[in-house]
Amino acid sequence: MSSCNGVLMWQIFEFNNGYDYKNTISNAGLFLMAARLARFTANTTYIDWAELMWDWVEGVGLMDTDYYYFYDGASVSTNCTQVTRYRWFYNAACFLAGSAYLYSLTVSDVWRDRTQNILDGLLVQSILVAFMGLTAILAPWTYDRIYESLVNTVVNGISYSCTGGHDGVTCGTTWLAQEWDNTSGLGQQMTALETVQNLLISQVPAPYTAEMFISAAERSSGGCTGSCIFYLMLVIPMVASWLICV
Repeated sequence: MSSCNGVLMWQIFEFNNGYDYKNTISNAGLFLMAARLARFTANTTYIDWAELMWDWVEGVGLMDTDYYYFYDGASVSTNCTQVTRYRWFYNAACFLAGSAYLYSLTVSDVWRDRTQNILDGLLVQSILVAFMGLTAILAPWTYDRIYESLVNTVVNGISYSCTGGHDGVTCGTTWLAQEWDNTSGLGQQMTALETVQNLLISQVPAPYTAEMFISAAERSSGGCTGSCIFYLMLVIPMVASWLICV
């Protein structure tokens, strides 16, 4: 773990292919988890962890702060000095959402600027769409820009792309051709659905904090108190972050 100044490996076990690789998404997941727990619990220790992950990704060169590109990873064999410059939307998406969570908690110009800078460098696709909607709630000044982007995507992209297949509503991969591109799959359908449903994002409340969650749990759980609520309060956000970003 001491190579490349610490942080998470891509794989857990030494015998796994890729154990000698430190990639952005493993650490982006930790960043997002820390940001969500920071806002949920108001415990500043989680902010420290989030800042640690941000500083590492930026410091090792996996984040290009000129354009806010997020690259794939780097090998410990070179002490992470040679970056693999593949760009994946989910890396940026996790850092976008995490920054928005931290802005919502701290109302800090630092996290406002980071949220804005990442947003400026992104296009709409897949998991990114979900976290753009989340960002619009947590960082309200971004709402108009994100909503405009979503509307433009639906009108000029999805409405043409999702016209294929035997049912006439199968969605393709590209939204630039203004026609179905003869591709299909779960990913294409989820991406289109996520984009369209995010047009309703203004009707959705912001994610709960611990105080809000406990109050709601006590009202509706029929006796879930004490350790039961503690479990729900901590484990559910952690699992959700892991499922989304790892």
